[in-house]
Amino acid sequence: MHKLYILTGAGLRASHMDDTYDFYKGNMHTNYPLVDGKLSVQCYFEALYNCYCLYRKKFLNKFANDNETNTSSKSVLQHFDAIIFHSPYGKLVRKAFTWLTLHDLQIDANFYKKNSNLLKYK
Repeated sequence: MHKLYILTGAGLRASHMDDTYDFYKGNMHTNYPLVDGKLSVQCYFEALYNCYCLYRKKFLNKFANDNETNTSSKSVLQHFDAIIFHSPYGKLVRKAFTWLTLHDLQIDANFYKKNSNLLKYK
């Protein structure tokens, strides 16, 4: 069972669950699970994509008419103070954040103009 959640103080949440055997403890004669690393990474990014798209949709709907929250951009990343990822290994987290940023770039062509502090990571 693969699960991912996005929770914030804005009262919004998004979740994704998928029944896959990427990390499976089926053999009770060993202490270690069977791991399909390639499938596990694919599931991680699929769950991240589905959660982020659902969360972004809820965020933009909730704050569309709020003058204090700038929703002129379709990027939601700029509204987070911090992002915490499940971290099976560090490189996956770096790829996940990069992937979210690239996803926002595809949606909003003016993303780097509005988030100039991210230019150093380009």
